[in-house]
Amino acid sequence: MTFKTNKLSVLADIQTGPFGSQLHQRDYVIKGTPIVTVEHLGNRRFSNQNLPMVSDSDKLRLFKYTLDYGDIVFSRVGSVDRCSLVLAEKGWMFSGRCLRVKPNKNEIIPEYLYYFFTTSSFKEHIRRIAVGATMPSINTELMSNIPISYPTIGLQKAIANILSSLDDKIELNNKINKNLEEIAQTLYKRWFVDFEFPDENGKPYKSSGGEMVDSELGMIPKGWEVVSVEKLVTKSNVKLDPSTGLKLIDMANMPTYSISLNSYGEGDKLTTNTYRMEKGSFLYGSIRPYLGKFGIAPFDGLTTGTIHNFCVKREFDYSFVAATVFSRQFNDFCIQLSHGTKMPTIKWKDFVSFKVAYEKNFSKKFNEFVYDFFNKIVINTNENFTLAKTRDELLPKLMSGEIEVPVEE
Repeated sequence: MTFKTNKLSVLADIQTGPFGSQLHQRDYVIKGTPIVTVEHLGNRRFSNQNLPMVSDSDKLRLFKYTLDYGDIVFSRVGSVDRCSLVLAEKGWMFSGRCLRVKPNKNEIIPEYLYYFFTTSSFKEHIRRIAVGATMPSINTELMSNIPISYPTIGLQKAIANILSSLDDKIELNNKINKNLEEIAQTLYKRWFVDFEFPDENGKPYKSSGGEMVDSELGMIPKGWEVVSVEKLVTKSNVKLDPSTGLKLIDMANMPTYSISLNSYGEGDKLTTNTYRMEKGSFLYGSIRPYLGKFGIAPFDGLTTGTIHNFCVKREFDYSFVAATVFSRQFNDFCIQLSHGTKMPTIKWKDFVSFKVAYEKNFSKKFNEFVYDFFNKIVINTNENFTLAKTRDELLPKLMSGEIEVPVEE
C-alpha cells in the first residue's frame, strides 16, 4: 500500500472555538443549540450529558463555530489528545476550550482522519508538542504542522469501514443497555416509590385506593416493611495483591449515567489497596466526582478500596437491589450524606443506612421481569470489551499498511 504524508493544514481547516469575550457561561440558555465542551469529548460520539445551550441570536452571531458532518473536535486544553467525530451532531457548536478540524473530503475522509487521531503514536505526538506543564494546550499553529499519513480515498474508506463497524456495534450495545436500564428504573419507581404496582384486579395499587399505612418513610402499602441496604447486601472485604494480573475496575472506569462499564485496567499496574470483585457484584463510586456512579462487575477481578464493592444476600432478589442502588433517590441520599469539601466521600456505614419499602412477593415479581435485563447488560458490556480490544489491535496495523485491505472498485 502506498501512503502519502502531508501537514494537517494541507488536508483540513483548523479553527479555535469562540474567545471568552465572545461567549460567557452566563449566555447559556435552557433551550437552544447544544455547544460541546471539553467534558463531552473522548469517544467517537460526543457525550450528550449536561450539554450547555446557546440562543438562536448567539448561534447566528457565532455562526462560524457551527459544526458540520465530518468535523472533528479536539480538547484544546488539558487532555489535548481527546477528540470526537461529528455525526448526528451537525448544527451543534463548539466552545472556546475546543478546536475544530474540518477535513478536505476530496483529499482525506473524516472517518479515516478521526481514526488516525486515535492511534497511540498520534496521541503521544500531540501530548509531546502541547505547551504548558500544569495545563497543556494546543493551538491552530501546532496542529497545522502535524504530519498525517494517508493512502488513496478508496483505501481510506475501506479502513474506516472496518473500524467503524466495530464502533457501531459498541454503540448499539450501549444503546440497548441504556434502554434496558431505563425500563428497569421506570418499573422500579412505579412499584417501589410510587406504589402503583398491580393490585389483585390488575389496577395501580395506590391510585386505585389501596390501603396505605404510616412508616418511617411516610405512607407505604399495608403489609410492606421498611428495610435498610445493610440488610440486603454484603460488602466484599477480601483483599488481594494487585500484582495478580487480574482485570481491574477503578474510579476512572466507573460509568457516567449508566450501569454498564466501558473500560477496565490491569491490576498489576496499580499499587493501592485492591479487593476481590466477583462477576455480577455491584460497584458504587464513593468519592466525587465519581460519587453516585454505579456499575455491575462484568467479570471476576479486582476493584479499588475507593469503590464500594458488594453482593446481594442470598435471601433477597438481585434485580430489586440493583434497581434500588441505581435509583435517583439512592443517589441523592448518598450525595447528601457525603463528607468532605475537596473530595466528598460516602462512608460505608452511611451508604448502607438508606432505607426502602420492601415486599417479598413484589420484589420476586420485579426480579422475574427484569433479571434478564441486567444479565444482558453484563453480556453486552463484555462483548464491548472484546470489540474495543479488537479495534485497538487492528488500528495501528491498518494505519501502517501492515494489514492489507481489499478495496471495492
